Amino acid sequence: MVLALAIFVAIVSAPAPDPLVSAGDPQAARDLVALMRAGEHATYVAQYTFTRIDLSHDHFTATQYEARAPEGELLRDGPNLTIDWKGKGLDCALVNGSASCAARAVASGLPESEVLRVAVDAGIYNVTRAPDATIAGEAARCFVVRAAVPNRQLPNDFGTETDTCYDASGVPLRAQRYTDQLNELEAVRVVHRFDAAALQPLLAGFDRTAPPITQ
Repeated sequence: MVLALAIFVAIVSAPAPDPLVSAGDPQAARDLVALMRAGEHATYVAQYTFTRIDLSHDHFTATQYEARAPEGELLRDGPNLTIDWKGKGLDCALVNGSASCAARAVASGLPESEVLRVAVDAGIYNVTRAPDATIAGEAARCFVVRAAVPNRQLPNDFGTETDTCYDASGVPLRAQRYTDQLNELEAVRVVHRFDAAALQPLLAGFDRTAPPITQ
């Protein structure tokens, strides 16, 4: 974590990259977009550790879950659960041990893979390869997504730089996003199936409130 913080401080304090110096690898960009697209249609349940470090060195750590299947996705962040399933959306929350859910519109917009493809084609970001890694027991292919042009960034998507890793099926295993702080998401467990046993940690506390989630 000390190394990650040192890299983070160096990035946010360094001058913006020269587009000619930080030219990317077009094949790496194509490979990354393909992995992201695969992951957007993959079937899995993953547990992550989320860490945020700001310039004052304050740390925030939490456990997050993500589950995907062709029918939709579920996201769990502490006591909050977001469900997009078979065209219906729900926001759920645990308050004093009591769970409740409210209907909401299903999120719309471009998938992240398409956002990156457009940003690379527009010259806003470059993609290069990073060394492969093993994360949560999974072989990971890793990439660096870096802003190519000063003051042309997508802070809510890729920031100044995002270092990211995926397994062969497109499951995201690590994402380190640098803006005015470091946001890091790293997988600690990945299950390549979508069933009651795999979903149990994600749905704990919501078992009687959330609608049945079946494929």
